[in-house]
Formats: sequence, C-alpha cells, structure tokens
Amino acid sequence: MRLPILSFLLTAALLPAQTPAKPDRPATKKAAIKTSPKTTPEAEAARQALKQALDAVDAGWFGPLYQGVSSVEMQGTLGIALSAAAVNQKVDSLSQGMVKGNSQGGQANLRVKGTYFANGDFKTLNDIQAVYIDAPTFQASLAGEEGTEGHIVQRLVFNAPTKGWDAKKREQGLAQSLGFWKRGKLEVAVDKATKQPLRLDFHNDEQGVHTHMNFSYGSNGRLQSVDINNSSRGFEGPGWLRVGYGGDGRMASVAGELASQDKKVSFAMDLSWSKSRTAADIAAIPPAGATKRGREEMETQLLVGLASKIFDLQRAGLNLRSVAIGSK
Repeated sequence: MRLPILSFLLTAALLPAQTPAKPDRPATKKAAIKTSPKTTPEAEAARQALKQALDAVDAGWFGPLYQGVSSVEMQGTLGIALSAAAVNQKVDSLSQGMVKGNSQGGQANLRVKGTYFANGDFKTLNDIQAVYIDAPTFQASLAGEEGTEGHIVQRLVFNAPTKGWDAKKREQGLAQSLGFWKRGKLEVAVDKATKQPLRLDFHNDEQGVHTHMNFSYGSNGRLQSVDINNSSRGFEGPGWLRVGYGGDGRMASVAGELASQDKKVSFAMDLSWSKSRTAADIAAIPPAGATKRGREEMETQLLVGLASKIFDLQRAGLNLRSVAIGSK
C-alpha cells in the first residue's frame, strides 16, 4: 500500500494511469544506441543514491505498519480562495481597462470523501523510479556534499531541459498538466546516514513551475512536515504540509496549504486504513439514485467537469491553463 502524499493524495486516487502511445514503427537497435545518453559512473552513482532515497522514504514513511492494508478512506475539505484584488485585476486585464471590477473576492469549500484501494493502478514511488532512474530522460549528476545541522548531505541533480514559458498558451492536455514533474530540473539533498530527502528543488520552465521543499522527520524517521517555498507563475508564496499519526503508528491526518498574495488553496484530510475493505464492498452497495456508467462515459464527464472548473477559476483570476478535451 503506497499513499501519494506529495501530490496531495487526490490526483493519484481519482485519475487513471496513462497508457503510453505505441511508436509508428519499431526502433532499431542502432537508433536506440544513437539516441541513448552516455552512462557515466557519476550518473550511475546519482541514480543509485536516488533509488536508496526512495527506498528509505518507502520504509520510513510507511514500512511494516502498512503491510496487508488494502485501502484507505480519505475524508475532509478542500478550499480555494481568491482575493478581491486578484479578481478585479483580472477583469481589468481582460477588458484592457474598459471595465473596472467590483468583486468582493471569492471562495469555494468542498467536502471530499473517497476510498483509495491498493490495486496497483498508481504507485508514486514506482513512477518516480521509472522516470528518473530507469529511463534515460534525465541526465543525472552529483553536486557534492555538505554538512548541516549534524547531517552529512549529498546533493543529487537530475536535468531534462524543457522549452521556455509561453504566456500565450492557454490550453494543454491533461497528461501534460499532471505530468509536469516528468521533465525539468530536480535537485535533491539526501541525508547520507538515513538516506531520507532533506531538501528538494524542482523547476519546469515550460509549465512555469518552481518549488522548493524542506522535509522534517520525527525521532522514529516518520515524516512530520514539509515546508514549501513556491515560485511558480501565478502562485508565488509559501506553503506547508503536516502529517499526524494515530495510536497504531499509521498516518491519521494530512493537512496542507499553498498561498500567494491573492490566492490560497488548502486541504485537510482524515485517513482511515483498512485490511479488510475491498472494492466489492463499495460496488455491492451503490448510493441511492446512483446511475451505472461505462468507463469512457465517466472519463468524459470528469474531463468536462474539470475543464469547466478550471475555466471558472481562470475567469476569477487564478493563473491556470485549460485542459484540452479530445480523443486519447
């Protein structure tokens, strides 16, 4: 059982994994050798160090306490708030000064309830390893060591250059929106003793993403908090993630916030773990008024709903790109 903490728990549980497109024609062995980057001892050492860090996260954040767990029920709130200044500035910009906004700001608070099953559909640690370690996409290197607060820290760098930011681009595919971390530059500072990550700096110029994270741990090696300094376009400001634990040692609550001068997104989720609950338990007892839908129909409905919500937030002043709706 693996919980996608750093993606705020939600996207991994609600969206299916993407199936890679098949190439038009088989690549020859000669072509593969030409396009593959040269592997160096330094690059291999960096990849192995990141793999050790992922294994340490797996053991320290989860470990034996979660063995045999089949599902986790998540229940809580998700809030989005925009200030009057953000809305009025957007109105002024879109109308080129012809219309003056008179908004008092806006806020949306949603109740969220769902169940994530350990069925192998999405495993964040596996996806990170596949992209950063197993695939040749990122150039890996070592950036030296340093001593800080009693720790010997090793710095790892993974770089897959992107295009520059295009301010005129307003629409992109859903996979590109959620897969922003699959290209860019990642620098991780790892504690050489525990192998746990202490700092993370990531930026993807094309997507306008630039985030710095500091991780804090308890004496037992469990994650306690993540402090965030966000410089992403349209959402510059601080953020945080806090994790609470129950008497059984498992995560019992996760809360977080990402704020800028005029905007704030926050969430608070209670977690309930189970070793006996299965997908059949939910399927056997549909809620009153529920209508059975096919997978394609459900995916289309989710995409239309998501695109509509993003469009509403764009009009309110939140700097987001729309999700393109079309065939896969």
